[in-house]
Amino acid sequence: MLPWLSPKKVLTQAPCLCIERVKQMARRTLEFSSVVNKEGKWYVATCPELGIASQGRTVEKSIDNLREALELYLEDEDAKVPTSNYRPLVTVVKVGRV
Repeated sequence: MLPWLSPKKVLTQAPCLCIERVKQMARRTLEFSSVVNKEGKWYVATCPELGIASQGRTVEKSIDNLREALELYLEDEDAKVPTSNYRPLVTVVKVGRV
């Protein structure tokens, strides 16, 4: 028998390797859109795909808070995650003054 493949090592290390692989697969990164608006002294970050919003005193803090809100939402086993690669299109529309 190969010393590096002893039954004891296989039994003790193989399950750990499988569990770690499953954990890595479960931690895949999802990407969502974020739209940030200023409302008074606060910045409000909204995720249009999931309808989740959060706020902060800076743009960065509002996005950090939105990220945390999204993570908490996605922890729920009943969370609805879009299956398509849909991305909202945010653009500028010019309107003449009347």
